[in-house]
Amino acid sequence: MFKVIADRRAWWPVIFAGVSEEGGVVANEIELRFRLVDEDQMRELVGKFAELAEDDAGLAAYLKLGELFPGAPISLSTMRAALVMRIADDWRKVGAENGEPLKFLPENILALVKVPNAFDGIARAFIACWKATPEIRAGN
Repeated sequence: MFKVIADRRAWWPVIFAGVSEEGGVVANEIELRFRLVDEDQMRELVGKFAELAEDDAGLAAYLKLGELFPGAPISLSTMRAALVMRIADDWRKVGAENGEPLKFLPENILALVKVPNAFDGIARAFIACWKATPEIRAGN
């Protein structure tokens, strides 16, 4: 029997390209626990992803940047971090430079989305998770 669950979540791999200190290309892998939003919420979120390039105050208000990052200027990175906090509520395999695990906190999410390619990987993984696309997960 299929169960309708109000607040569904799922762990999903997020893979994004990076560059090692030696100059080689590496595949960075983390895991996020995504919120599996309903159809209406997904439509709204897709629109917000598209608005990120505009960097406007209306989107900043929608994302509640003032609450998440008090005193911080509106920037693409802060909006991306706020959006990640809307679609996910935890992570695994994310550590500080010294190897200590980082908590899923606004300032740490902000640091992650500033890493080249990380946000794009998160967006791709969220959509693949939401669409239940196992072939993307397997090849990711």
